[in-house]
Amino acid sequence: MTFSSTSQNDFVFDSFEYSSVNGSGRLVIWEITPYESTNISKNSYLSISDFTIYPNPNHGSFYIETRDKSVAIFSIKIINITGQIVYEYNFENPHYKQNLETNLPTGFYNILLNTNKGFYSTKMIVSKQK
Repeated sequence: MTFSSTSQNDFVFDSFEYSSVNGSGRLVIWEITPYESTNISKNSYLSISDFTIYPNPNHGSFYIETRDKSVAIFSIKIINITGQIVYEYNFENPHYKQNLETNLPTGFYNILLNTNKGFYSTKMIVSKQK
């Protein structure tokens, strides 16, 4: 499976490409919409180059690390492809690097981070296959 992400103006385009097995396959389409209860401006989002999530894909255990050590991660929300919040955590000790053990099932997820310098959103893949 390959993943690519491009941005143009105010839009981000993500795509996944994978080979089918024996001519079968499936198409997964999802749309992520901002929370209506939040008042987030375009400028309050941090750039994709500000963070690293590794490994990605993972088995439900991963690290989130900021490139700028002055950025502290306060909380995380992980949202599945149907828009449900499946994992939410507020860190007791905000830090630039956090380790998470989520036990999430195989799937595609959107990650929303709240930091001292704004919000960050990215995608993550959990694969239980070895």
